[in-house]
Amino acid sequence: MQVHAGGKLQRAADEVGRGRGRVHQPFLVAQLLAATTETARFLAANGVFPLRASEDLPNVFAALAVEGRPLEAMRLLSLATFVDSVDETRAACDRSYLR
Repeated sequence: MQVHAGGKLQRAADEVGRGRGRVHQPFLVAQLLAATTETARFLAANGVFPLRASEDLPNVFAALAVEGRPLEAMRLLSLATFVDSVDETRAACDRSYLR
């Protein structure tokens, strides 16, 4: 199984791999590596994170920003599905952490 690091960690790893990298924040790098390791362990044991969201979710969040306007039924259902999946993901992470 291959897990790709993202953002700053990936750029730092690329630079170090090329022999050009300097670690300016070793504690931050250690934290990011630990999080990457923990994520890889979770994915190996559980597969993917159980997050679910419709393609319309960014528009749902934008609609929430309009004060005093209720969400349309389909958007409310989309938001509820996403929030439920966040709760399922949190619970899966908690169960994984307790193992």
